[in-house]
Amino acid sequence: MLAMRIASRVARTAIRARTPPALRSRTITTTAAVCTELGAPLTVRDDWTLAAPGPGEVLVETRAAGLNFAEVLQTKGLYQERLEPPFVPGNECSGTVEAVGAGVAHVKAGDAVIALPRGGAWARHCVVSGAAVAPLPKPPSSDAEWRQAASLAVAYGTADMALRRRARMSEGETVLITAAAGGVGLAAGELA
Repeated sequence: MLAMRIASRVARTAIRARTPPALRSRTITTTAAVCTELGAPLTVRDDWTLAAPGPGEVLVETRAAGLNFAEVLQTKGLYQERLEPPFVPGNECSGTVEAVGAGVAHVKAGDAVIALPRGGAWARHCVVSGAAVAPLPKPPSSDAEWRQAASLAVAYGTADMALRRRARMSEGETVLITAAAGGVGLAAGELA
């Protein structure tokens, strides 16, 4: 339950922190699954470059990344926020902090975290707004735990927002979830 509360908090914070990364001079080269053409298979590239983390940002070494319907739509050019290739999909991940920019105090290098990079999680490294990164209560001890951590934020954050903000659900009320087969529906069933 603690992990779900953390995931919901990270998702809410990330929605508020949609500011573009600051311009920076250093770059990092990493491996990434890149969408080079909408509707085509992704290309794995070893030469994808990222700007180093600027003020308020965190560099995360990705251990696991989530796959949600939004990424499927993005790679087909059908998502509400259309991205132009080339881009790296992936809106949530878990991993280890490699570096932090100025002003980031809640995480440090070596911390296990979940993050909502709003694109870029399907790479070995991603740069994320510090507001969209949360430390895990304890470091995962297996690949399965890294994968579980990576899959929490979007599904549980979306379900939490739908139930609390949109539906204004209160304790003691009954809810009917008509699409509980996917990640958000399953999360909504647990949170309700």
